Amino acid sequence: MKITKILITLLIYTIIPLTNIKAIDTYSENAILYNLNDEKIIYEKNSKQQVKVASLTKIMTTIIALENIDNIKDYTIMPQEAYKDLDGYVLSGIKPNKKVTYEDILYGIMLPSGADCANAVALKISNTIDEFVDLMNKKAQELNMNNTHFSNPIGMDDDNYSTVEDISKLLKYSLKNQEFYKIFTTKEYTTTNNIKMTSTIIEKSKPYNIDISNILGSKTGFTDEAGNCLASIAKINNIKYLLVTTNASIKNSYHILDAANIYDYFSKNYSYKKILKYNQKIKTINIDDYINKEYEIKSDKDIYLYLKNDIDLNQITYEYEGIEKITKDIKQNEKIGTLNVKYNNEIIYKEDILLNKKITFYNIKTYILSLIATIIITITLIIKRKKRKIYKRHNIIK
Repeated sequence: MKITKILITLLIYTIIPLTNIKAIDTYSENAILYNLNDEKIIYEKNSKQQVKVASLTKIMTTIIALENIDNIKDYTIMPQEAYKDLDGYVLSGIKPNKKVTYEDILYGIMLPSGADCANAVALKISNTIDEFVDLMNKKAQELNMNNTHFSNPIGMDDDNYSTVEDISKLLKYSLKNQEFYKIFTTKEYTTTNNIKMTSTIIEKSKPYNIDISNILGSKTGFTDEAGNCLASIAKINNIKYLLVTTNASIKNSYHILDAANIYDYFSKNYSYKKILKYNQKIKTINIDDYINKEYEIKSDKDIYLYLKNDIDLNQITYEYEGIEKITKDIKQNEKIGTLNVKYNNEIIYKEDILLNKKITFYNIKTYILSLIATIIITITLIIKRKKRKIYKRHNIIK
């Protein structure tokens, strides 16, 4: 029945265009989606709930390893101890006591999700696995993963838990590391001793013909308690996304179907819209002690927002909140107010308004004196011109 359901769902999403966020009712119990261009959450579901995260744990294992290994091209020996108590867990294919590079081991962690490789780097970096786990938890604290606790580098359920929100923090941090990004976005890899490794997302999506062409990189995970989990990134129409889901059924690839559906939905139904034009006039306010002078508040750049395609841009309104008169004590580049851009009376964008030019102030006394001086100078010039004309006429008559 569940296989039939997944195939029907694929057919529905292919034929019927999605129209609103309610169309995404994920199989996964927990989800969070970021628009990485803006660093904003655009979809979430039970994102702060503490859950088991299975092999998504290996994201932390890998980044800790990368930050503690001097050269991943160096050779090492796979320790026999790394295979202890791993019955029932996925292995990388690398045999004990074989000579491989650290790079081979790291790919073995992330692509086939090898528990042996996760233990191996832990033992290579620390004296014991427990010491390595301490490094993992310390890093979690540094990243403000406040609802996370690691108890092993593999993802065994026991006291190992997190949230999709925390895992997204971890993944965003890890992707800044070039080597991690390379490993995370690799689908197939061959080790230095010719062991071929394939990303688990390929293996798990094939039986159901799920289109994963938009997914740049991923890490899957599953245990009985965690269900099927997936952390992935995608790039569609020059927009980068990051998605973490947990707790989908382990019997089928619903976690991958969720990712395919979510990425497809947002790429088809959302895009960047220009909500504010460069030099667009927002409001005019007065300048204190300035005769017949006003200051125009204008936008200093084009502003684009990631919005639903069917949004009516004519319904966007602009509201200025701030001072109504510029006084002498306000300096250039100082904040004078806030621009609220609204759609259906809800704020969709906020921006500080700064005084973007220097104002020369005149009080009324200065203005009157200047006016009197100008009048005197003007009268003097007129008198001089008249005297010149009279003098010229007098000379002509002579």
